[in-house]
Amino acid sequence: LILADPIAPAALELAADVPLIIGSDREEMAAFTLMWDPHANAMTSKDLPGRLRPYLGDDTARVIAGYQRLHPDFTPWDLYTLITADTPTRINSIRIADARNAHVAAPTFMYRVDWQTPVFGGIMKAPHGLEVPLAFRNVEEDAGLNGGGADAFALSDRVSDAWIAFARTDQPDTPTLAWPAYTAAARSTMLFDRQCHVEGDPGKAERLLLESLHGD
Repeated sequence: LILADPIAPAALELAADVPLIIGSDREEMAAFTLMWDPHANAMTSKDLPGRLRPYLGDDTARVIAGYQRLHPDFTPWDLYTLITADTPTRINSIRIADARNAHVAAPTFMYRVDWQTPVFGGIMKAPHGLEVPLAFRNVEEDAGLNGGGADAFALSDRVSDAWIAFARTDQPDTPTLAWPAYTAAARSTMLFDRQCHVEGDPGKAERLLLESLHGD
């Protein structure tokens, strides 16, 4: 049961002593969008406003312009998949982490999955749920999502080792992969990819743009 908004005082108090791993995939909505429209990856710049308006409402034009400035080489599909991952999923994960950092003693650990699945020629990129079979070492069982290749197995070892360490010790550090807690100052984020590493405030410009829309 979710008793309150995750950043409401009652919810924060409920989990005040519970460490948390929170994060997202770099292109959260890609697979869902292709399920609804198998040719969505061929969208044009003219298609973007109509496709993004359900997510962004009156802020659609401003967000598109901002992301185009930040990523001038991106295709319309690239822009769509990044924007629909950053809002609402990634920006809300950041809001929860920031609220916990300000009001909760237990640590929070932030991640983003940047590894892109090769299935269907790579058009799904890093879609929603990609990390779940990796964390549970079910790569072969979910090869339809991750491709079942050596890259997927190698990444699964890194992800699952971190999740196991967290379950055992409340810290996701492993002997080969240090993962510091998230703070509002450093915004340390584990980026799971072919080369996993921690980065401070990845996607900062996009975060600031989305936060400005809501007065955060």
